Amino acid sequence: MEQQYITLITAVSSAVAGSGLTLVGVYFTNRAAAKRYDAQLKHEAEQRKQDLLRARGEELHAVTSAWLKRIFIRHLRFYSVMLGNITYRQAQAEEVGDSKVVHDVGRIELLIDVYCPLAREPYNAFVTERDKAEDVRLAFRKRWGSYEDRLVTAGELVPQYEKVHAAMQETGDALQKSIVVCLRSI
Repeated sequence: MEQQYITLITAVSSAVAGSGLTLVGVYFTNRAAAKRYDAQLKHEAEQRKQDLLRARGEELHAVTSAWLKRIFIRHLRFYSVMLGNITYRQAQAEEVGDSKVVHDVGRIELLIDVYCPLAREPYNAFVTERDKAEDVRLAFRKRWGSYEDRLVTAGELVPQYEKVHAAMQETGDALQKSIVVCLRSI
């Protein structure tokens, strides 16, 4: 009978020890799986964030490029008026043809503020230079507005306009470069 108790105790203790070791193994396996799953979720969330930042940065680059191109075309057209190559009325007619595309400057500013804050300063510098060019255009318009159908040269305004136009191009390039820097940092 004593032998049976020893066999029973041995069998029970072996079963308890085996079950305990199995439970410890399952615990460590589940713990490792949970850590791996958490790491995977964090990685996926970070990847989604990077994809969103990249997509918005690319959108900002595309809309800013189109907006800058339209502004430069408009100002070059006006430069042709100042040089006496076309009339003011011709420039306005061409402008009407280009005005079908509306650029959402508010969207550009939102994208800069939220996704690419490094571009805010170059954007503000560009807007300042663009406003200076608009002031020259308005000075020309006030002085020679009644000559819309005639070719008129604005010799004294041309150097001033060339200077602000060059500054506008420089700040526009700086804006585009700052957006590219934002994209590369993602």
